[in-house]
Amino acid sequence: MPTKLLLDLGATYSWVNCDDYISSTYQHVPCNSSIANSLSAYGCEDICDGPPGPNCANNSFLFLLDKPLETVDYKKVNSLNDALVDYLALLNNLGSLSSIDNFIFSCARTGFLKGLAKGVTSLASLGNSNLSIPVQISKAFSSSPNCFAMCLSGSISQPGVALFVWFWGTRISTLVPYTKLQSSIYKAFTLAFLKEAASSAFNLTTTKPVKPFRVCYPAGAVKTTQMGPAVPIIELVLDRQDVVWKIFGSNSMVRVTKKSVDVWCLGFVDGGIDGPSIMIGGLQLEDNLLQFDLQSKKLGFSSSILSKGTNCADYKFPTRKV
Repeated sequence: MPTKLLLDLGATYSWVNCDDYISSTYQHVPCNSSIANSLSAYGCEDICDGPPGPNCANNSFLFLLDKPLETVDYKKVNSLNDALVDYLALLNNLGSLSSIDNFIFSCARTGFLKGLAKGVTSLASLGNSNLSIPVQISKAFSSSPNCFAMCLSGSISQPGVALFVWFWGTRISTLVPYTKLQSSIYKAFTLAFLKEAASSAFNLTTTKPVKPFRVCYPAGAVKTTQMGPAVPIIELVLDRQDVVWKIFGSNSMVRVTKKSVDVWCLGFVDGGIDGPSIMIGGLQLEDNLLQFDLQSKKLGFSSSILSKGTNCADYKFPTRKV
């Protein structure tokens, strides 16, 4: 049955809320099976201590949640969950469903959904793992390349699209809303942004910031363009000087309106002194076409497609053929 997914670029495997999982074709992964032996040995449930079902079976292989969600209380929710195999059906470009049998995923309890977007019941792994959705698709269809493309909608009501066809210092995450910068980088970055925003080209003066942001401007002082608020363009220079990811106002600024406050804030936050130097967040990914080649470990990007007069919500999904 159709389900809404949280896309996770770093998760090892996908999971589904099995408290409400209805399927006549699912199977548990036995502890000593060939599938279990090909996976990391997380654990084994010898005797099920609850009613049999997707969440519980004797001699069942278990996954340990490898990438905990900050919103989950693990004192109340078990982080060991049953591994399952079942069919995965995806809409293809002809409007029909293509199915993968023996798709490997994990169960999860309802407690895992706390803090996720309304209606989300599952997590889709898009990471560089043998159990991620693009890798399992590539194995199921020999003609399918080990890569996928993603275009996140900037609209709160219209969907984006993920099409299936790293480096440690910088990471990309759909789980954090705003880009996190290591403290020293954040300080240098904000100083440069403040200086450029105050120049004659923009003539912007800061106002009292709104948490978690530290740089904000009165909304009335910020002009609006096709590319969002008229603010300095941020350029991320990658492996070569001519490879630049441009971030325009639509992807760098956040509108905050509450009570008597109406401001545009720089949508980057201080990530502290530990962790990755840069973690690019969801705001910066909206309406940017990204292509991940997992086999070659390469990333392709478009910068904002608003400059082309379109957005990710404009993707025309094929009509489902009955």
